[in-house]
Amino acid sequence: MKNNIYIWLFFILILASCSTEDKIKTYRLPKKSIETSILVEKEKVPSEISSETKKFTLQWKVPSSWEQFDGHSMRMASFYVPHSTGKGELSITEFSGMSGGIQANINRWRGQISLPPESEQSILTSSNSYNSELGNFLFFELANETSNQGILASIYELSNRTIFVKLSIEQSALIEIKKDFIAFSKSISL
Repeated sequence: MKNNIYIWLFFILILASCSTEDKIKTYRLPKKSIETSILVEKEKVPSEISSETKKFTLQWKVPSSWEQFDGHSMRMASFYVPHSTGKGELSITEFSGMSGGIQANINRWRGQISLPPESEQSILTSSNSYNSELGNFLFFELANETSNQGILASIYELSNRTIFVKLSIEQSALIEIKKDFIAFSKSISL
């Protein structure tokens, strides 16, 4: 008898929840606010301009064969980097603070070319340190011979921001492009 009551209650619940209306219901939920900061440049006389109101810009020397293009809005610049069998894509991005750290970023890039993650010690051991007009930077060469995918990257950890220069390219073209990439990375300045 108890089982029959549960079956009837279940059946009534199903019938009550069914609707014959063919209307789409919409709901409005409040958006979560995301804290952002926007640099607003005010007109000031030169003596009043502080380092906080100046827009952060970089300069670099681009190899003549590279072609600049409009990339993603988060990029400072984007270039196509031609090589003997095609072209790679280079991006320059800037983030405030440490931007997740070197290990997280390198392992994310390793995942993009189907390589397993590595320890921070292993990542740092495989890097090379160079000096540029912007400051010291770490250079990384990631290669997956199986999928013929590669990444060259330079990471500049400045006092209040991190600059990433990343080139996604065929693994077979890494040697051909490496010298120009490092020269480009060394040329970056304020």
